Amino acid sequence: MSTSVPGPSDPRLSGPHLSGLPGPAAAPPVLLVTADPDLRAGVQRLAAAAGVGLEVHDVAAAPASWRAATIALLGADAVGRVAESSWPRRAEVVVVAHRVADPDPRLFRAALAAGARDVLVLPADDARLQDLLTDAADRPVGAGPGGRVIGFVAGSGGAGATTLAAAVAELAADDRPCLAVDLDPWGGGLDRVLGLEGEDGLRWDGLDGVQGRIGAGALRDAVPRRDDLGVLAWGPPSGLAALDAQRAEPTAGAIRTTLAAAVRGHPLVVLDLPRSTSAGVREAAARCDLVVVVGARTVSAAAATHRVATVFGQHARDLALVTRGRARGLRGEEIAAALGVPLVADLPEVRRLTEVVDLGGGPLRAGGRGVERVARAVLEHRGTAPATGAA
Repeated sequence: MSTSVPGPSDPRLSGPHLSGLPGPAAAPPVLLVTADPDLRAGVQRLAAAAGVGLEVHDVAAAPASWRAATIALLGADAVGRVAESSWPRRAEVVVVAHRVADPDPRLFRAALAAGARDVLVLPADDARLQDLLTDAADRPVGAGPGGRVIGFVAGSGGAGATTLAAAVAELAADDRPCLAVDLDPWGGGLDRVLGLEGEDGLRWDGLDGVQGRIGAGALRDAVPRRDDLGVLAWGPPSGLAALDAQRAEPTAGAIRTTLAAAVRGHPLVVLDLPRSTSAGVREAAARCDLVVVVGARTVSAAAATHRVATVFGQHARDLALVTRGRARGLRGEEIAAALGVPLVADLPEVRRLTEVVDLGGGPLRAGGRGVERVARAVLEHRGTAPATGAA
């Protein structure tokens, strides 16, 4: 037996979104396996409020949607049979119980055997379950529980971190949705490097004062974008008098909330990080799966890069190096050895790069195969252990 409850079309029911912005795109439904009518009614109510479709099955056999569903919810009445059966293992399994004052330890053992990540008891855990369901509604079709975050920071001035961040975002957006986020209020503008500065859409000043949870679909649809590439940047200052207020770094809380929504809505998020030790930058670095330090191959630049890598290595999960310079400079391998971080690639010097980017051509078009090679190497890099700081 199965029933399907489609999510409502009213975006106001899809969780707290930015005011006036559209709700999230349709996501695969959530699967609920239970024969308990009270539990089914409680989860259906929360799914409707979250704006996500809900497919309900009893425990007779593994449904066809067992692997395809964004999240699989197992009722307390069903988890034991699922744990003892030959249902295939999958990620994102949560056990849901209804009005259990003192949950039986056997319930938790069965949840562990079924591969569940959590046990929620309704109505006490209504808010937690609704958050999970809203996350499911926010995800693009085929997306996992969260996207990858890669940050770029310059080890020294003019190293090309923003250019490389833009190139990686452009390359990634060829086959997956990508959001590029400019966290450097004093830079030239990641949207300008990507040729999106003239597009309408949400900028950082539009997030000023936003509190609570941001819908991933709302953020994804609101920012300036070209096909699968979106950018959240600063926009031009309206005048020198407004510069300080308009270009102040966002707070750590605003960055935390915004990046959480960005990761839910995009398989890849690219951050252009400033050389700063503010709370907001530390928060952003801590949310990166990888921080790439871009440094020039000179002695003075290598010294500055060492300091930057040491600071960001205290917060990032993984740290890597991209070097840039002329043939007579230091070797990238020498700088990487001094820093104690892996060298991903050496960014070539490209003639007319700045001119082509200023004309809106984008770094991939301007840099040709050399820049594309480095961008691809960054995307393919997977660290073996969390970063603990430079040597």
